[in-house]
Amino acid sequence: MGERPEIDVYIRPKERLSLRSGEPLTVGGVAEVVALGPGGGDLGYAVGAIPVEEWSPRQGELRVIQAIDVVAAIKRRFPEVNVHLVGPTETIVDLDRPDEPSPPWYKVVAVWLLLFVGSGLTIMNFHADVSMVRVHQRVYQLITGEHQAHPYVLQIPYAFGVGLGMALFFNHLLRRRINEHEPSPLEVEVFQYEQMINQYLITREGSRKWEKARPSRRQGHDP
Repeated sequence: MGERPEIDVYIRPKERLSLRSGEPLTVGGVAEVVALGPGGGDLGYAVGAIPVEEWSPRQGELRVIQAIDVVAAIKRRFPEVNVHLVGPTETIVDLDRPDEPSPPWYKVVAVWLLLFVGSGLTIMNFHADVSMVRVHQRVYQLITGEHQAHPYVLQIPYAFGVGLGMALFFNHLLRRRINEHEPSPLEVEVFQYEQMINQYLITREGSRKWEKARPSRRQGHDP
């Protein structure tokens, strides 16, 4: 008899995903699956349909799935395949909440006014701290040789330049992006914040699992 051909299954766990209430948590939902070998296409679909673990809303709205658990689920169903792990080793899964109604318009207006006034006061306080008026007066005097208390020829273009500079800095003009291929500094900060949150959740859930498993391990080593 000839040797059975080997089938390689590559899985790449996702960093984070959302799961609807009642939706099964499967290998295909947690990770991207690619099967190579004879019948690899059909096997890939079969591997993707393997359930990883049961999860109900009563168990919480967030779970961290370890890649080793995904590999174990695949090997239990198909022990003959070679499973290769690529990418992250943990996946954060959160349970989708029911759609919440949009906030009332007056709350949106209140928040918009608060941000508008706060940002305006911040800019004005900054200009007061650096004595921007005196700077404009001095520049105007150096150019024209005359002193002007309100050099509008400098102040008006400067005011428009501040707004244009903010639009260029955040890479947005109203609802349109100025550069489609470059993220804005705000998007980069949000991305870094999400990465730190994900790492914190992974560390916290890992510590909780360790704390739950430690008493049973102690009992198993007791004489």
